[in-house]
Amino acid sequence: WARGVGNTALTCRAPAGPVLAITPFNAPANLLAHKLGASFAAGNTTIVKPPPQAPAVSTELVRILLDAGMPVEAVQVLHGGADVGARLCAAPEIAVVSFTGGVTAGAAV
Repeated sequence: WARGVGNTALTCRAPAGPVLAITPFNAPANLLAHKLGASFAAGNTTIVKPPPQAPAVSTELVRILLDAGMPVEAVQVLHGGADVGARLCAAPEIAVVSFTGGVTAGAAV
């Protein structure tokens, strides 16, 4: 982009701690890839909470990462509905919540 010519950007790796990645049903693989990439680049571990309507896509993506050598401590999947998401969001161990979804669920997060 022309606006970037002559500019410099700096990125600092600053792990925050465990990240909760809550993905929507309508684009689970794409949005999970964005969430995982950012989380791993920053040095965080990630708990994936896939959508109940389409859990297989997120589960398979995580399985591919694990099969490729990603440590099991780096990424894990936890299935469930809104009750599981609420408990995870409230857990003091979770440092960051990355949520994509509807307004009602977003307000709850």
